[in-house]
Amino acid sequence: MSVDIEQNLKSVKDEIKKYSDKPDEVALVAVSKFQPAESILKAVKAGQVDFGENYANELEAKYNSDLLKDLKIQWNYIGKLQSKKIRKLAKIADTIQTVSRLKELELLAVAGYDSRLLIELKFTESTSKSGADAKHLDLLLKRAETLNLKISGIMTMGEQNDRKGTEVIFKSAFEIYRGYDFRILSMGMSGDFDIALANGSNMIRVGTAIFGKRDIKSGF
Repeated sequence: MSVDIEQNLKSVKDEIKKYSDKPDEVALVAVSKFQPAESILKAVKAGQVDFGENYANELEAKYNSDLLKDLKIQWNYIGKLQSKKIRKLAKIADTIQTVSRLKELELLAVAGYDSRLLIELKFTESTSKSGADAKHLDLLLKRAETLNLKISGIMTMGEQNDRKGTEVIFKSAFEIYRGYDFRILSMGMSGDFDIALANGSNMIRVGTAIFGKRDIKSGF
């Protein structure tokens, strides 16, 4: 069944207006992981600018795609950072949302990255979750400053299938966000962006609600 990407984008934006106190200040990142370039093109034609990718090789392929390379697209990297991929990402990502270690900051500086960075925080002890403990945030910020890197805000993820737990995480993230001179609080995905918006998020990362479910990789 064909997915109406334009209508889905409109529906998500209507939801933003419903749940956010400041909807005009909310950035929507369309998560295009495993989506073909043709679907991204449809979203661009519908006015979408920010896109999120989880894998460096897939982002690079889309960045260089004949169908997309001349379009006005802001590429967000939202996947787990791998040291060996940082040099590649530094050349093509407009925003990297998942910095959580000093080594990553140092490698980004060596690679000459000069665009936006977000520190990914986690609020559980789960080893399956990426991100830095909030108590390490100041250390990361100080190191970034010495390296002349731009930290624009923080990013976090909620608990899967646990809306109450997710709300606790998002409230904690907002309390940290408001204590710093940050511009971006990136939290909320297709299943929980309503909770995120109600708790102060000004950037949501939405894939399924825009592009529909996709079980087969795009081939990138």
